[in-house]
Amino acid sequence: MNKEEFDAVIISLEVETLPCLFLLLSQDGTVNRLGTGAIDNAEKALFVGESLEPFFKQFMARVSDELLQNAGAYRHPDPKGRACKLVLAFRRPKDPLGFEFHFGTESEGPPPEVASLVSFATEMTEEWYNLQKEEAAAQATEDEEA
Repeated sequence: MNKEEFDAVIISLEVETLPCLFLLLSQDGTVNRLGTGAIDNAEKALFVGESLEPFFKQFMARVSDELLQNAGAYRHPDPKGRACKLVLAFRRPKDPLGFEFHFGTESEGPPPEVASLVSFATEMTEEWYNLQKEEAAAQATEDEEA
């Protein structure tokens, strides 16, 4: 499998169908993010923009060839707690490749490598995400004062 075929990755985490995290990182610098990834995420605004940081490249550097060879859908046999769905999708021109994990908030979740990738992507984009929130709040304040 050639990782250079991919030009974007999408991460989506839902708890009981409510979005906790949505993240798109693209080779062209596009970044989309909603939420923190926390189970009780209250943030609902989706921020769409660009970054000069090579987020996609940094993310893909951590993706192993072995992981990509095991794409598919996985369901915990006895989920406990609130229902969770994690999607990790890799985009390429021919056909996408992805993972879908169904588990409970109190059950074992996705494999450690996948959980680590989600955490890395969230942490890596945190500064960008906070800046977007600050700019949106400043714009809202300007709009109220106008």
